Amino acid sequence: MESLQSLDLTSPKACQILEGARSAFLELGYEGTSVEEIARRAQVSKGTIYNYFPDKQTLFIAVVHGECQKQTQRIFKVDQDTEDIETLLRDIALHFVELLLSPFAQNIFRIAIAETPRFPELGRAFYNSGSEVGRKRLMDVMAGAMAKGELAIADLELAADQFIELCKADLFYKQLLGIKTNPTTAEIQRVADGAVTTFLKAFGK
Repeated sequence: MESLQSLDLTSPKACQILEGARSAFLELGYEGTSVEEIARRAQVSKGTIYNYFPDKQTLFIAVVHGECQKQTQRIFKVDQDTEDIETLLRDIALHFVELLLSPFAQNIFRIAIAETPRFPELGRAFYNSGSEVGRKRLMDVMAGAMAKGELAIADLELAADQFIELCKADLFYKQLLGIKTNPTTAEIQRVADGAVTTFLKAFGK
């Protein structure tokens, strides 16, 4: 699987292919999606796809990476110089819970879990291009708060993981398993606020 850094992901034709791949993966899953189907949805030839992407795995990871980059910019659109850490974390937590419950995140997570036993490299690439992107940005925010004396954290990586897991409380797995669908705004806010309150009790100064 070729590194995304060596690929042209921003040209109009590449974006057209990625949109077709996104549609196919979300509807049909990874195994059920063929390059032919992606070509049909993107309205390009198979040859054109291979001019931009070497294989289906790379296409899948490029879709995940692009969405995570977009969502990370939205979630972490914060001004750390002027906002206190509680305000920052409440804004981040709310957007993060909304992302976790979105159809894209839920479907892509299911695909990754289902396909990783057969394609272990897909799972590693999914984590590095997806979850790890947001995790590193969250660590940056926490490190900035530590420098300002707002947080006391001994293990920054573990603290970031714990915050993310707090944001998954109650709603994420219930929706993933079909136990609960369409949570209300109040339910989402409850989880986000609870994550921040619990986190600050452990690490706030």
